[in-house]
Amino acid sequence: MKKSYILLMLLSISFFLVACSTETDSSEDVSEKDASSTNEEMAEKETATDTNEESNQDTETETQAGQVIEFEGITFEVPSFAVSNELEESEYPTKSFILDANSGVNFNVIVEELPESKSINDYIEAATSQTGFEYLSKEYYTTNGIEWNESVSLNHTENGTVKLNQRTFIDDSKAYIFTYGSVQEIYEDQLSTFKTITNSVQN
Repeated sequence: MKKSYILLMLLSISFFLVACSTETDSSEDVSEKDASSTNEEMAEKETATDTNEESNQDTETETQAGQVIEFEGITFEVPSFAVSNELEESEYPTKSFILDANSGVNFNVIVEELPESKSINDYIEAATSQTGFEYLSKEYYTTNGIEWNESVSLNHTENGTVKLNQRTFIDDSKAYIFTYGSVQEIYEDQLSTFKTITNSVQN
């Protein structure tokens, strides 16, 4: 369990890095936009190819509101503007989406196989004691018959502070951890979207 939450710390730092890289990209010379326009047709073909390859790994069903993601035994809905975000390989199954390309606000879901049956309360208490985050709240609630924990925290890093909303449930000896994060100033911007996504989870 300790390894998974160390990984979550690293992923939370990535929220900050995505935001920083987005700001850098927006300040690049305008001439790059002109150059990129000549590659639009090639990019569209590559995107189509990538989409076909991804469909062999995870099932994504388009709907009017967005798409339904089938992942590690559960489904959840993401809005049409959410963009799949490739992360470095990890020992845990992970999906990540960018909710706002301008600010870098994003969320990920990570799945941890538990060595033994554990209640959500015991799991959260053990896991949160290892992260080093500053916890602002921990609440338990039930949606669609699933018992969740919502933990809101601050992760203070050398590059700044990231505010995290982690929503976790356990099913069939697996912990599913949905993590939303951003710098504090824009934390609320896509929070309602994240809550809608987690409320759509079906197991």
